[in-house]
Amino acid sequence: PIKGIVCSTNKEKADDDSAWIKADCDTKPRGNSNFDGEIDTNIKVICPENCANTGTGKVTGTVIFTDDSSVCKAAIHNNQISSEKG
Repeated sequence: PIKGIVCSTNKEKADDDSAWIKADCDTKPRGNSNFDGEIDTNIKVICPENCANTGTGKVTGTVIFTDDSSVCKAAIHNNQISSEKG
């Protein structure tokens, strides 16, 4: 299971959209089988717009976040995506 989240901008987009997880503002890895994988697995996530002030998801961490953090809010907190554009 995932023990933490590292946010980075991975600008390349896979040709196959099924390789992306469509998250909402509260999506977190803990207990979510979409985030299962081997160590050093890259998981690509599409976040909706305006997550900074939407939903109840929390963020715990700075560059490395706990697995109960909202993936999208962690990316916003780490300045990897903007809330306005997702």
